Amino acid sequence: MADAMFLLFKEQIQSAIRNRLQTIELLLKAPYCDERDERIEEHVHMIGKLLVLEPAPARAQVSAQSSWNRIAQKN
Repeated sequence: MADAMFLLFKEQIQSAIRNRLQTIELLLKAPYCDERDERIEEHVHMIGKLLVLEPAPARAQVSAQSSWNRIAQKN
């Protein structure tokens, strides 16, 4: 159950990042104006926040779980 939720969360984050990148691509094709640049900056800022939320790669998660299991077995 937790693995499915983890994958769903990761997919949602990646989808949100892709959507923001597509929006930036469209904005870059629009004529220049200050509002356009502000919107691009907002999207770039949000992508940065989403990248912080994105879960670590599965290998790192497995490694952390293995370490936790070893600690739990010792106690």
